[in-house]
Amino acid sequence: MFEFLFGKKKSASVATPAGAATATATVGNETSATAVSVLEPELPELEKVRNNFTKPHLPRDEAVIKGEIDVLLGQRSDTVSAKDDAVGKVKAEIDETKRLADKAMVDLLPVEAELKASIVAKRDADIKKQQARIQQLERDCAAACQTLDAQIALLNIDNNVRPIDAQFPRIDMSFLEQKRTIPGKSFQMPKFAMFSIDNPKCALSARSTYGHETPASTSTPAIFAKLADLSVLCQYALDQRYRYGYHSLEVKAEATFKGAIPATVRAVLVDAKKTFQQVYLVNEPEWTVDEVAIPFVPPVDPLVIGFRDGIFWLIASFDTTPAEEYIRREFTQGELKDVRG
Repeated sequence: MFEFLFGKKKSASVATPAGAATATATVGNETSATAVSVLEPELPELEKVRNNFTKPHLPRDEAVIKGEIDVLLGQRSDTVSAKDDAVGKVKAEIDETKRLADKAMVDLLPVEAELKASIVAKRDADIKKQQARIQQLERDCAAACQTLDAQIALLNIDNNVRPIDAQFPRIDMSFLEQKRTIPGKSFQMPKFAMFSIDNPKCALSARSTYGHETPASTSTPAIFAKLADLSVLCQYALDQRYRYGYHSLEVKAEATFKGAIPATVRAVLVDAKKTFQQVYLVNEPEWTVDEVAIPFVPPVDPLVIGFRDGIFWLIASFDTTPAEEYIRREFTQGELKDVRG
């Protein structure tokens, strides 16, 4: 009944930014350095709605965002009203069930006790089913409202970050999925590593255990595993376990940040802390896998990137290589004010 009452016309499907899924409410040597600040959304539903936060979407006009919020609020109100109407009808059915049962029993004689008991049993069973329908209506409405509230929260985020959009272009962080071939190895590693400013180490691990065909991967900092592609490292752990017949095998990789950040960019990072919750550095590192060093000389190609509420911005760049210039040109939307070291 709930689905029939709400119908497809009352779905809360609206135009959302790219990267936000549309939900419906049917009820010295200055090495490469990238700074990223992470502020996790407070609503767990946000990640379900914006299911790929690495992809940026274009900033939009405040009036457009407000209009979409008003539409969603209206659909939320319609959803609750439709639920209340449906619940009211079911409650009326319960009252009618009771009335009919009372009417059927009013003229019964004491000798008809068995018939009376059957009428009471049927009445109670019908009422139980009707109460279950009310509970389902409430659950469906709550789920629909949660999805709508998440979409409204995302639109409010877009509105709140407008001052950041005025300063910095958004950037597509999918470049962190790039990998490079390791000489003499049968697998690839991420081309970039991510470091917390409080920790010069970036650690990756992939564990393959008997009975679990999909290896588990982790990283420090944790967000790096969400942004980078660690599937190759996981496959290597699986292959090595099969090769040596181990019950469980863990492959560890580690990189150390050895660069220096120019004073001008350091000043940018100090200001960024006022806007972003955490700051990370990203560079092309020398990886050590299973305590065996994989030689690599990092180029001097820094970028500084800010992250907040599932959106990334390019804050600054300096001494970029052609590859970094390509990322700056092809992966950003908007103009960047020059900050160079």
